[in-house]
Amino acid sequence: MNRRRLLVPFVGCIVLFISLGVRLLWIQIIRHGALEDRAQRQHYRILKSQAARGIITDRSGHVLAMSVEFPEPKRVYPERELACHVLGVVGADQQGLAGVEFVAEAILRGVPLQYQIGRDALGRPIATTGRGWRAGTQDRLIPPVSLALTLDRTLQYLAEQVLEQGMRETRAKRGIMVVQDPSTGELLALVNRPGFDPNQWQGDLPILSNAAVSQTFEPGSTFKLVTAAAALEERLVGWEDRFFCENGEFVVDGFTIHDHEPKGDLPFHQVMAYSSNIGMAKLGLHIGKERFYRMARAFGFGSVSSSGLPGESPEVGTTALQMVNAYAAIANGGVLMEPRILRGVQAVPTSRERPRAIRRVCSPPTCAVLTQLLEEVVETGTGTKAWVPGYRVAGKTGTAQKFDRQAGRYSPTRFLSSFCGFLPVEGPRLAIGVFIDEPQGVSWGGEVAAPLFARFATQAMQYLGVRPTSPAPHPTVASAVTTSQPARLDLP
Repeated sequence: MNRRRLLVPFVGCIVLFISLGVRLLWIQIIRHGALEDRAQRQHYRILKSQAARGIITDRSGHVLAMSVEFPEPKRVYPERELACHVLGVVGADQQGLAGVEFVAEAILRGVPLQYQIGRDALGRPIATTGRGWRAGTQDRLIPPVSLALTLDRTLQYLAEQVLEQGMRETRAKRGIMVVQDPSTGELLALVNRPGFDPNQWQGDLPILSNAAVSQTFEPGSTFKLVTAAAALEERLVGWEDRFFCENGEFVVDGFTIHDHEPKGDLPFHQVMAYSSNIGMAKLGLHIGKERFYRMARAFGFGSVSSSGLPGESPEVGTTALQMVNAYAAIANGGVLMEPRILRGVQAVPTSRERPRAIRRVCSPPTCAVLTQLLEEVVETGTGTKAWVPGYRVAGKTGTAQKFDRQAGRYSPTRFLSSFCGFLPVEGPRLAIGVFIDEPQGVSWGGEVAAPLFARFATQAMQYLGVRPTSPAPHPTVASAVTTSQPARLDLP
C-alpha cells in the first residue's frame, strides 16, 4: 500500500519532467528563431533613414549643390542661378528631376540606412549599449558622395555675365554659350539664358530644358566648317582655287541663294573669310552629298554625344554642344573628343572619368589649313569683332533664318546669330560657341555673337594665365575692335 502511494507521485513527477523537457525542446530548439525575432520586435524598433544626398562641386571643389536638415532634408544651391541648367533640381522627395541631379541620381541618392533602438515594456525608447547598427544592415555611417563636375566656377560665372549683358544689348529671346577644353572634351562652362534659381523653383518644367544640348537648329554659316573640311580632306579644293560668286544671286534646283555682300570671282580662302553662300554651295555641289554626309557624321552631327547631360537629341540639325565640339576637334588636330560634364566621384574608392577620343575626323594637314581659313575670318572677314587683344583667334560667324512653321517658310525677321571658334591658335586652350536666338535689330553673327566671344575670351585668357603671343591687332580690325571693348567684369 505504501509502495503504491509512493509510485503515483513518482510517475507524476516523471511525466511532469518529460512535459517540461518537451516544452523546453520546443521553445529553445524548434521555436528558438521565431521567438527570438518576436522578442527583438518587442524590445527593439527598426528605424530607416535616407543617407544625405551627395554634394555636387565644380572641378576645384567649390560646392554647387548640397543637402541640409531643416529638420527635414532640403537641397540647397549656394550659387543660386550659377550653372542652373547643368545642375537641375530635385523634387519634394529629394529625387533628381533634371540636369546632373537627374542623370546622376543613382550616385547622389546614397544608400538607405537602417538601424535599431531599444525600448521598454511601454514602448519608450531607451539607451542601447553595444548593439548599434542592426546586424546584416550597416555597421557604420556612410558619408555623402561628392560628385565633381568639369565646370570651372569662375569661367561659368564670366560666361553667364557676358551672355546676360549680350542678351540685354540685343533684346534676344534666348542665349547659349558653351566653353570646352579641346584636348580633353571637358565642358568648362555651359550657359543657357534666361536662367532660374533652383532654390526658388516652383515646378515650372519648361524652364528646366537645357537648350545647349536639347534644342536643334539650323546652324547657318558655322556649318561651312564641314563643307570646307570635306573638300580639303578629299583634296578637291586648293587655297587659291577660284569661285565665281554670281554677284550675289545663284539659282540651284529652283531655289535662289543670296550672299549678304555681292561678290564676283573669289579664291577659296576668301569664300570662307567673306562667308559666301554661293561659293560654298558650288563647293558643296562639287563634293557631292555622300562625301558631305560622311564628314558631317564624322563630326558627330545627327548623333548623341554622351556628354553626361540629359535631353540630347539625335535629330537632323545641330545643337550648340555639337557645334562647339566640332570646332574643338579642329583645335585638337582633327581628333573628336567625347564632351564630358562629370569629372569624378569622391567616394570609396575614388573614381575619375578619363578623356576619351571618339574618332579622327580629318588629318592634321587638313586641320592646319582649316585653322588658317578660320583665322582669316577673324583677321579680315566677317568675324573681325571676335578679335582678342594679344591672341590669335580662329573662328566662324553664322546667321541663320529661322523656319516659321505656321507660315510654312523662313522668317524674314527671326534669326539665330552665332560665332564658334578657338584660341590661342598656337596651342588652343578653349573652344567657345556663342548662340543668340532672335536678337532684335542687327542680326548678323559677326555683329551680335562675335563681340560676346571676344568679351568672354579676353577675360578667360587673363583668368587662365595664358600669356599673350600675338603682336598689335591687324590694321583692318583695329578700329572695329577699339570701339567695342568690353567693360571688365570682376571675378567672383
